[in-house]
Amino acid sequence: DLNGVKLGLDVAYKLRSVAEVKAGYMFTPQGKESGYIANDDRAEHQFNAALTVRPIKKLDINVAYQFRSGRNVVVCNTVAGSAFVEQRSLGVVSDFSLGATYRINDILHVYAQGNNLFNRRWQDYFSMRNQGVNFLVGVGAKF
Repeated sequence: DLNGVKLGLDVAYKLRSVAEVKAGYMFTPQGKESGYIANDDRAEHQFNAALTVRPIKKLDINVAYQFRSGRNVVVCNTVAGSAFVEQRSLGVVSDFSLGATYRINDILHVYAQGNNLFNRRWQDYFSMRNQGVNFLVGVGAKF
């Protein structure tokens, strides 16, 4: 049986169509045999904040920050025929991103985004490191 608790708070404020601010915190206590799994990394503390500014009607500029701590993975090991469970830390996530989206019309938009702009290092999964600074550029369509 897996049991867990999730406590959190999300707030948002919109200033007409010019700007929007969002922030949220979630606490999910973790144990070897209990815990609410919100993400693969079983983060105990998660904080997200984002600001979107619309200087003109067709352009969105986004700034976001994500912090996750108390991240761990549960590993089952066998030593001399005896099985035991242990938790191993995945480190802290501290991710700052910046992006922009330009709506060409009601259907098409182009976007660019930079992630992990402070080039922080952490493990996404046990023994798998995250990407450093990375960028994404693309075209999207709404149907």
